Amino acid sequence: MKKLEYRGFSNTPSECKYGIGAINGKTAIVFHQTVQGGTSITNMIEHLTMHVLATDLPSVDPNQVRVFEHYDQHLRPVSEWQEV
Repeated sequence: MKKLEYRGFSNTPSECKYGIGAINGKTAIVFHQTVQGGTSITNMIEHLTMHVLATDLPSVDPNQVRVFEHYDQHLRPVSEWQEV
């Protein structure tokens, strides 16, 4: 997984990790929230996805991409995984 540092709401320093793979013939991006603090991946998912598409997957059709978010259990005990 790669570490991604980004500026969240009010220019707040934030970070997550992400990995790229494939599911049923489509590219899959998984964003993983590892630390508390900053702006969550849920609130920045569109921006984070655009960043990964532009930097790591410039030739991939965005319509062929599935995006997931994952939280450590202690950060979101109700739902750890979610496709967005």
